[in-house]
Amino acid sequence: MNWKFFSATLLLATSFAHAGECVDKRDSQMLTLAYPAESALVQPVDVQFQLEGDTLFAQFDVRSDEINAKPVLGPKEYPYQGDVVELFISVSDTTNPLPYYEFELSPFDDTFEVRVDSLRKAFAEGLHMGIQHHVERSDKGWQATLAIPLRNLGWKGDVSVIRGNAYSILGKSPNRSYWSLYLPKQIKPNFHKPEFFRKLLCEEN
Repeated sequence: MNWKFFSATLLLATSFAHAGECVDKRDSQMLTLAYPAESALVQPVDVQFQLEGDTLFAQFDVRSDEINAKPVLGPKEYPYQGDVVELFISVSDTTNPLPYYEFELSPFDDTFEVRVDSLRKAFAEGLHMGIQHHVERSDKGWQATLAIPLRNLGWKGDVSVIRGNAYSILGKSPNRSYWSLYLPKQIKPNFHKPEFFRKLLCEEN
């Protein structure tokens, strides 16, 4: 995949959005702090979504002077243990968002894929749903792109059922911060809150 071409396409889509429909969904959306109550970081992450055919693109921009992540993950090590961006997505055509999928991406392009069939049972981990991904790092932070083939998740073509939430975890303990597109403030960080999922795209997309 030509990622530079995709980035240009996404910017073009955003330009059209400013001129007309779906500004709130195609435009860049800022993640807000879910936990803790305060962070030294100020608006460090935003995300854009774009649908091309049956592929959902999510592009995250992370602004940070430091990267807290291992370049190479070992056994039993996962992206979420360091800096990470995450997308949770459901394509259920009912009011119940289960099952939903979790896709993680680290600053070093490591991924982790999970399916959640029940919040009361063990999650199905280590999946391979056919996603494509790409990360670019700079001295100002990193940009991460996920390309998710929705039909592999069971999507039947109705844009209105594409729901989810976007997240990021940044920093080292005890100063790790948890960011989300739609979560409220939390007493204890927990991204597995599908009741806060929202539509990720306008139906006109």
